[in-house]
Amino acid sequence: MYKILFSILIAFVAWLNIAAGQAKPNIVLIMVDDLGFSDIGAYGGEVNTPNLDKLAEQGIRFRRFYNDAKCGASRVSLLMGASNYKASQNNYSNPTLGHVLGAAGYHTYASGKHHSTISLFDRGFDHYYGLRDGMSNHFNPGLQREGEPEPASKGRDRFWCDDDLTFNTRDPNYQHYFPKGFYTTDAFTSKALEYLDEWEKEKSGRPFFLYLPYSAPHDPLLAWPEDIAKYDGVYDAGYGAIRKARYEKQQEIGLLDPKTSPLSPATHDDWDQLSESEKAQQIAVMQTYAAMIDRVDQKVGEVIEKLKSAGVYENTLIMFCSDNGCEKVGSRQMVDNIGGVGTYVSPGSDWANVSNTPYRLFKLSAYNGGSRTPMIVHWPKGIKNPGRFTDKFSHLSDVMPTLIELAGASYPETFEGKSERKLYGDSFVDVLQDQALMKRDPIFMQRGSHRYIIDEGYKLVTDDAKHWSLYKLSEEETEITDLSAVEPEKYQVLLSKYIAWEQSLRN
Repeated sequence: MYKILFSILIAFVAWLNIAAGQAKPNIVLIMVDDLGFSDIGAYGGEVNTPNLDKLAEQGIRFRRFYNDAKCGASRVSLLMGASNYKASQNNYSNPTLGHVLGAAGYHTYASGKHHSTISLFDRGFDHYYGLRDGMSNHFNPGLQREGEPEPASKGRDRFWCDDDLTFNTRDPNYQHYFPKGFYTTDAFTSKALEYLDEWEKEKSGRPFFLYLPYSAPHDPLLAWPEDIAKYDGVYDAGYGAIRKARYEKQQEIGLLDPKTSPLSPATHDDWDQLSESEKAQQIAVMQTYAAMIDRVDQKVGEVIEKLKSAGVYENTLIMFCSDNGCEKVGSRQMVDNIGGVGTYVSPGSDWANVSNTPYRLFKLSAYNGGSRTPMIVHWPKGIKNPGRFTDKFSHLSDVMPTLIELAGASYPETFEGKSERKLYGDSFVDVLQDQALMKRDPIFMQRGSHRYIIDEGYKLVTDDAKHWSLYKLSEEETEITDLSAVEPEKYQVLLSKYIAWEQSLRN
């Protein structure tokens, strides 16, 4: 009875909006997995990403967009607007974007990697399809198929969701979900397009929210051979040459100023010291990584074409972001057939140093190489003066308050019988409207020993919860010069703010 009454109420609200001539934006929120700051073309990379680049060129690019440096932690901040310190990936106790946008009259769809032990179908989404866990084999999350190698994996059970169905990917009863020709990026997109087809046919007058979290380019690095072949010869010059080229392109496109963003010291190996077989191995690794990103861009293009054919492209807000920087884990162990279903390789710290140009360190680190990544916002009907960059400090937790404001939604005072739920983050609608930037509250992150506070252009950061470093990002974005001994008062002020914030979450 409750669901019937709720549906009637939503339909009535939608009718009122149409009658009043109001047109809430449709929303497509795309997240990729372990993508470095400089990987896509619009942020300096050589990977072929024309669809994302066009969104960036016709939208807004954030220079200072932050995350929680780890997949599951970042998704908590994104989907719940909540601090990962208090709400973990296994405790989706706060309302999600699905809940708040659904209550505002939106159809809510999700297709992709969730990284939790809870299905999004049970957390406010009308439909959810995809990988509930943190990673899987991209070509075959299930059992070995005839004529193929054993699918490379970490050896742990993984779970897949299709609305109210959740199953172990190794369950023989569900192997039809993963036939030959399966690939996660393709499958997630196909299901998303099915949802949009359903929305278009329904003609309810209600807008939609599509959450499309890809699992690429997270390891294992697996890609279609034709996509890998596009990058023959591209990475033959090695780590240093590619990093230098990316840094120069970032300056050319206006993404960064070398005066305030000097290139951080290289931490990759000397390419010339590698053997020919090691070079060949490393080239193959990066070709596959690039191919995975290329494939995502192709599929984003399909979503864009669907929006255009449905006549809703102009009033659809598209956001593109990454959950953290490129992964440092890797190996020099020789591997045959890199990119195939039976191989497991990762980018490794050398290529990650390139991917995260111009920043230092990698995924899992609270430093910018792990915690600062791209954010593109595109909305023809809603963005004023598109084609620009913004320097506003923002974070994944800001997405929910932004969407609440744009959708005319509200954050519930009580949820599942409990009150005092807290919404963290600040709206960045001021950026979309090209207004004077509102003062932003400090940004906090705590994930184990990895912690930071960003406030008034400064960042206090630690990766061991013992030794903190202080940087003035408004003057040096790349965290090279530690000012903790030079500005001890600022150090203590920020540390006190961080401690007070952490204590407040324990109450």
